[in-house]
Amino acid sequence: MLTIKNYITYTAVIIVTLFSIYLGIAGMGNVEYSDKIKILKDAKPAIDDTIQVKVDSIIYPNRLEMEKADLAEQLENFYALFPWLERLPDLISLLITSCAFCLLGSLIMLFLQVLRKTTKLEDENLLLIAITGFLTGFVVLGLSYLIPLVVVRDEKMIRPISLMFFSLFAGLYSNRFYEKVSGYVETMFGKEKDA
Repeated sequence: MLTIKNYITYTAVIIVTLFSIYLGIAGMGNVEYSDKIKILKDAKPAIDDTIQVKVDSIIYPNRLEMEKADLAEQLENFYALFPWLERLPDLISLLITSCAFCLLGSLIMLFLQVLRKTTKLEDENLLLIAITGFLTGFVVLGLSYLIPLVVVRDEKMIRPISLMFFSLFAGLYSNRFYEKVSGYVETMFGKEKDA
């Protein structure tokens, strides 16, 4: 039977899930577009890229200029959906991406537990699950700088898609994730001996 409390709980979970998807897409998209802008800004036309390109009624001096114009149009459409991102630094975008997808992962874990009937949605402390999932994003972003072989492109650029999946899985398995990280930290720094 659906009570008012259950209805409010379900509605809150749905809203938080949709909001985390919105934030995750926003953060990841912002970093992706920032990377594309940096690449095209430094790009020079290839030697054989001297032929004008006509798209509809617009004539571009070469293919590179067409790609720049296309990216500018995509970026304008993106910022129409996410206007608050326009002047956000890349690090904050990465943090938003990581936290949002960790939150989403922890919500997926909760949904799976409810579907498997190992827990009831109204029994769980949803606020703690949401906060733990969101804060896991900070840990994941920190680890992504420490695990360069898996997550980092070139010398210092984090791959947003790798960060997204790493965050999603960390949120999905947040309890085990923290147990593993604690085990690695104890191994690396040596477990303190009892006095």
